[in-house]
Amino acid sequence: MSDSILDVAILGAGPGGLSAAARAAQRRLSHVLLEAADKHANTIQRYQRLKHVMSEPGVLPLRSDIEFTAGRREEVLQTWEKGIAEKGVRIQYGSEVTGICGRSGDFRVQLRAGSAIRAKRVILALGVQGNPRKLGVPGDSLPLVTATLESADEHRNETIVIVGAGDSAIEDALSLSRQNRVVLVNRGTDFASCALSERRLSQDSSRCAISRPGLTRLTARSSLDVSAAQVLARTSRAALETE
Repeated sequence: MSDSILDVAILGAGPGGLSAAARAAQRRLSHVLLEAADKHANTIQRYQRLKHVMSEPGVLPLRSDIEFTAGRREEVLQTWEKGIAEKGVRIQYGSEVTGICGRSGDFRVQLRAGSAIRAKRVILALGVQGNPRKLGVPGDSLPLVTATLESADEHRNETIVIVGAGDSAIEDALSLSRQNRVVLVNRGTDFASCALSERRLSQDSSRCAISRPGLTRLTARSSLDVSAAQVLARTSRAALETE
């Protein structure tokens, strides 16, 4: 561990971490942006190809020195990468943090690689990409179950079950249903939590869109079991089995 101490260490190179690091650079503060992955914005890096990335919430003012504009995944990532270089952000990839100790004015940030960094202040801008939400049912750790979709074009003539009714679920369902049979399992009876309807679909048209050929909607309230050969959803009204 070096005896030098930085003004600030920022953990996580997502939108929040990038913004904090860019502001630190703008104020000429000695800093380091620590990212466990090998690229910035790891969550968005793992989005489906060409996925639309929405901009900041409308209720919050944008005060970042990094440009944030809605657009395709690739365009957004390229803009942020350009911003990292232009703003002079000091970013360190492959730097997983395993512990933080010390006090205000002298923190010690321990890295898995064995080295440590000292900083007067620490900013936590951590995401949850490393801990994707699971179903919590038998079989949810099998190889056929995944929490991300890299490209819908890689799947053809398959039967695919998507659990959820938020933005990602509906976008993936619409993309995959063009050349697959898709079953969208939703605990509720509508898509009230889906912001996608505000951008591409109205509430009524979203119901219409998921009725397209190749896409089936199922309300599942009680249980879901996954095996290597089948997905079985039991509801109060029906049971659906896909081979």
